[in-house]
Amino acid sequence: MARLIRRGRIENPPSPEPGQVLRLEPGDDPAAVADRLGAAARVEVHFPSFTDGRGYSIARLLRERHGYRGEVRAVGDVQRAR
Repeated sequence: MARLIRRGRIENPPSPEPGQVLRLEPGDDPAAVADRLGAAARVEVHFPSFTDGRGYSIARLLRERHGYRGEVRAVGDVQRAR
């Protein structure tokens, strides 16, 4: 389930307030939060391990299918590209 991060605490409110962060886990469906994307300051996509590529699919769906143009940030076990 998508979670909202508010000042270091992770919560599960019904919808984010403007300027807040929406976090998606690898098993989350971006379609489930599509109606809340406009209110999010950014979307964080969690990578539990650097070999788990599901986050890339989530980011692509956010952009291409749901038209999200805000910041998408990879969090978790992510390695920087060289």
